[in-house]
Order: sequence, then structure tokens, then C-alpha cells
Amino acid sequence: MKLTLEKDGRRYSFQTEKGMDLSISLNPKGPRAWYVEPMRIEPVRTEQFLGSVAEGGAVNFRDVYFNPHGHGTHTENVGHIVDTDFPVVRSIDSSHYIAKLISVNLRQGVSQGRSEGASQDLPQDLSQNLETGASQDLPQDLSQNLETGASQGDWVVSEESFEGFDLKAEALIIRTKPNDHSKMQRQYSGTNFPYLTIGAMQRIVDAGVQHLLIDLPSVDREEDGGALAAHHLFWNVPANPNFQKTITELIYVPNEIEDGTYVLNLQVSNFANDAAPSRPMLFGLMEE
Repeated sequence: MKLTLEKDGRRYSFQTEKGMDLSISLNPKGPRAWYVEPMRIEPVRTEQFLGSVAEGGAVNFRDVYFNPHGHGTHTENVGHIVDTDFPVVRSIDSSHYIAKLISVNLRQGVSQGRSEGASQDLPQDLSQNLETGASQDLPQDLSQNLETGASQGDWVVSEESFEGFDLKAEALIIRTKPNDHSKMQRQYSGTNFPYLTIGAMQRIVDAGVQHLLIDLPSVDREEDGGALAAHHLFWNVPANPNFQKTITELIYVPNEIEDGTYVLNLQVSNFANDAAPSRPMLFGLMEE
């Protein structure tokens, strides 16, 4: 099916059957962060009922145990950091958004809260396996971070990472490099994983981005004393909290998808919570 849309006086079209899924499914081997245990899917078992066909039950009827912030792709809103209950699905005001996908190099700087001073790019050919925590291919300081959580110069998305990019869009999708399938099962807890600097987040805010999507567990440093500075900046807390903006974390953008402008269908589960599992779908955009 071909759909046509108009935006700012321009006319576009896209094919609905050619969507590209950026989500990582909720499964026991999927990525996790914040020290959560692996998610579980278990048949309901009582004296009167068995929810497993394989075990002799009439139907499969399973309980699912997970944390939306710690397991798989999820979308969150300002309810994450304020004392107001506001389900994230209420922050999705359209079925489709014009989105930009950019690929950026991680840079090594200093810990958040001090001068950024990014000094070198993360080599693009590294293959990080955070499930075990270290790799012989990693620079020594980053390998130490992944093993111990210590910081000798954090790996970040900085202002410099955005050089040459026009970030202005309703939705911005950030793919960090190197990029490989290990992102679909990484265990991030205690690794001092990469994050966005305040300078980088300010660029995003200044560009008017309403929906931010990243392939990291958080826009903030894993251990920051509860400051969540980038979250606060994006949602304008406490000055004037913005309840319509969202952040989607732990996506995976396959390398075959080129940087550029797309239509984004941000599918969010209707949970009465500040975060919920989500499925961002990208569609190639043709201007007519």
C-alpha cells in the first residue's frame, strides 16, 4: 500500500509493506541494563490449570516478567523524572513522524559534569561484547570501564559527534558506531556505557527534536549521582516540563539502513506507565 503525506507544503509518499523494524524484542537473551535480571516468560501453573501445551495443557498461557526501562527497546516520557503519573502513550500525538537517521562516532572525553574536551574517536572496527564485559580488541581504558565501571575518560556522543549533521527533525534517530548485532544481547550493567554529553543534548533540543531514539541504554551516564542532566534538559525539567516529547532507548539500526530522512511509525504499548515496550518502524520516503 502506498500512503501519501504532506508536511510544510511538501508532498511525500511511502510503501507501508516496506517498513524496517528498529526494535529489539523482549526475550530472555536480549539486552538489559540497570542490574535487572533476565526477563522471564513462564507458563501459569496452578492445581487446576497448566498454561503450556508442550506440558499437556490446552493452551499456552504465560506470565511475563520484565522491567520496561531495563529490558529491550522502550519509549519513555517526562513521567520518568517527575512526580506526575503520565502514561507514555499519551505523548504520542501522531501515527507518523518525519525522522532523520544519523550515524555518529563515539568520542572519548572526560566524565559528565566536567569540561567535555573530547579527544579521540572510538575505532569503528571494534566488536564489543558487553555480555562478558571486555574484549582484547578494546582500548585499554574502555576495556577497564566495561570490566569495572571505572572512568578514566568516558566514551560519549558529544557535540563534535554531530559535526556536519543538520539535526532539525520531528524525530532524530542516532546510530552509534561501531554497530553490530551484539547490541541485540548486550548486558550493560556496571559497564559505564556511552551516553550523551550536555552539549550534545543541547544541540538536539535546539534543533526542535520531539522524539529522540538511540541505541544506548540511556542518554545519561550510568552512575551520575541521580542528576540525569540530559533527561532534565531534553524535557525542560523543572522549569516547564514537556509532556509531549519522548526518548526511545535500546534500539538497533541495521547497517543496511542508510542515513537519511524517513517516515517513523513509533508504536508504543498502551501501558499506564512512564515507559513501555515499543517498536519503531522506519519507511523509506519519496518526495513527489
